[in-house]
Amino acid sequence: MEEDNKTGTNFEKLCLLLDESLAWQGSQLGVIRQRLHEDDLIKIVQWVSSIAYETDFISVNQTRLVDTCEWLGKHPKYLDWLERENSSIFWLHGIPGAGKTHLASKVVDTLSHKIRWRQDASIAYFFCDRNRYTHQNPQSLLCSLVRQLSLTNRLSINRCTIDIYNKKRAAGFASNCLTIKECLELLVELTNSYELTYIVIDGLDETELETRDKLMEVFQNLVFQCKRPLKLFISSREDEDIKQQFRDGRDLRITATDNQADIELFVVSRLGANRWCQNSLSDPTRREIMRTFTEKCQGMFLWAKLMMDGLLKLKLEKDILQYVRNLPRGIKGAYDKIYHEIQDREGSAGKIANRAFQFLMCSWKPLQPDILTGLIALDLNLPYWDTNRCSISIDYVLDVCRNLVVVTAESNICRFAHLSVQEYFEQHHWSREHVNMLMSRICLQYFTTSESLSSSNTPPSSRNPQSEKLARFTLCRDYMAGWPHHWVRCKDHSKDKKLLLLHRTLLGDLLRPSKYYINWINIIPRIDLKITTDLVNTARSFGMDITRSSLFTYCFLGTTDKAVQDLLESDILDPQTVNWLATNLFNLATDRNDLELCKLYLSMGVDVNKSAGSIYVRPPLHLATRHGLSHIEIIELLLENGADPNIETDYFGTALEGALDGKEQKDVIELLERHGATLGSGRSLRRRDLVRIKGCD
Repeated sequence: MEEDNKTGTNFEKLCLLLDESLAWQGSQLGVIRQRLHEDDLIKIVQWVSSIAYETDFISVNQTRLVDTCEWLGKHPKYLDWLERENSSIFWLHGIPGAGKTHLASKVVDTLSHKIRWRQDASIAYFFCDRNRYTHQNPQSLLCSLVRQLSLTNRLSINRCTIDIYNKKRAAGFASNCLTIKECLELLVELTNSYELTYIVIDGLDETELETRDKLMEVFQNLVFQCKRPLKLFISSREDEDIKQQFRDGRDLRITATDNQADIELFVVSRLGANRWCQNSLSDPTRREIMRTFTEKCQGMFLWAKLMMDGLLKLKLEKDILQYVRNLPRGIKGAYDKIYHEIQDREGSAGKIANRAFQFLMCSWKPLQPDILTGLIALDLNLPYWDTNRCSISIDYVLDVCRNLVVVTAESNICRFAHLSVQEYFEQHHWSREHVNMLMSRICLQYFTTSESLSSSNTPPSSRNPQSEKLARFTLCRDYMAGWPHHWVRCKDHSKDKKLLLLHRTLLGDLLRPSKYYINWINIIPRIDLKITTDLVNTARSFGMDITRSSLFTYCFLGTTDKAVQDLLESDILDPQTVNWLATNLFNLATDRNDLELCKLYLSMGVDVNKSAGSIYVRPPLHLATRHGLSHIEIIELLLENGADPNIETDYFGTALEGALDGKEQKDVIELLERHGATLGSGRSLRRRDLVRIKGCD
């Protein structure tokens, strides 16, 4: 009997242990399932948009003074827009430096706080930036909004976004990104999934001018199509195209009076935070500072900040009074004053500041401190890869630039303190072509030296792959590998003989590329730059090997000298090869808008209607018309030389159909129709587009 009891007890313990084991395994499976769910969610939202939108918001918010920007939330026009139940757009506009971005960040703060406990309301925002392609491109902006509104909470995502991701994945991501049309459809569906949606867009004027009309059309359609309340807040300068779009809606122009209290609060705060001013500045001088700032700032927060930065460097009251009495009016006067003071400094300070300004004006990607200081050091023939031997630190660069350049705290990126700083230099000091030519020369000079060929691409003083020196070297080298970005932005390379010589040295003989060219070609797959990616992909689609010859690269980048002509007219190549090359390069030249090369190939008797390239081929005229007005000279040349606009391709239709998708296409359409162009058969939907563009009844 006792033995039976023991057996029963042991059996119960075994069952208990088994239950505990199964429960533990079940909980572990739940953890694994949850982890898989979270991984899938991250993968989907990153696919929709990888932009760190919250980082941008935090960067702006940290620079906004406490208790400023309160006036907007009390303004009758803003309150009227906010409290109405229907969907609508509110446009806040004003002059440069008026504090629009800080006001937009305040709106995001206020609206986020307002709906923080509501599961049926959502907010999305975006801070545009002219100097970052991802922050000025309409598609990137809309994808970011889709991402934000798709997240119903931190651990779940809206069904419609999952469905389109799965659809794209099932097709092998043949169309990898969301199109503008797909973004609009998703945004309509997403806004309709909430009882209330807020969208805040700051700096609409900093988006691409060429595609901004499509973006504004999406906003208008979104407001019109959504069935539940959508409040869209937009801040921008008063660019004419934006004014035309939003002038009939609810808008508010920032005036000097609106900002005055904030500027006074800012001045008081800066004086109060300075120990010397706290202890030694007399009340009459304080009043003089306040009176002058109020009078001369003209409602520009930025002006007040820049002038206060200079004032707080002074430690004698008579110097402060003199400084205040000599303060310039307006933002240009402020920049003139600062720039002249920079150039008056002894030694290399002025040149270093100039290079920092110039490099930021034309950079093809956001510059980290190591890249900016490295490029400056390289230009001054200093050992840029070695921070111990190179005296140019980011702190020194920021000092000589006098607060016109800043490093963002969140993303560690160098940038102008304000867009108006860049515009000041563009309008009064250096053109974009000038700075791109300078940058092209610096990059090409580097890539035509033995240093660029150093063993394993490591810096001369270091062979340790983990070293800080190698990291700095690689950052600078990879940036300079993007020289084509700068090259194609120079209209006339013949202005700079040294630049042309460097370019020819790098590319070498068209049939026997130089060792420098091979080295560069091996580096470009590692850099994320559109023009070099397009070069590689386009060459592949045309069946050209750019590692064996620099001819295609030469033509792709639009170098207009006699090298191509000399090669094609020589006896080096047999006639069949010349004909094949000329056909391929003629198609490329029409697509790349290279008028001189097109004339060259036509003079050689190339077939004006012969296609070349990959599976999705189209004749040269069709390639040109899809670009719209920018290619009209090429289009005229092709038509004059017998191009047939009515050749119908399976995938793209006729030249006229291609023109419907171009930019500023009306003049191109009229030109094609004068040469007998028609739409292909069964194109009723496209016919409607044609009627709309032409403005017919």
